[in-house]
Amino acid sequence: MSANPNRPIIIKRKKVIKGGGHHGGAWKVAMFSILFGPHFANRVWEVPRPSRQ
Repeated sequence: MSANPNRPIIIKRKKVIKGGGHHGGAWKVAMFSILFGPHFANRVWEVPRPSRQ
């Protein structure tokens, strides 16, 4: 390729974004288990069971 002095030189730069992305969701799982874990455990173990006669 020969350089044409009349054509401008175009330089494309990519913006690099580090971190974040799809990762970093472990805190959501931990928060869910802290807030709603006891509720689900109570619902499972405190289900009224039919009495045997």
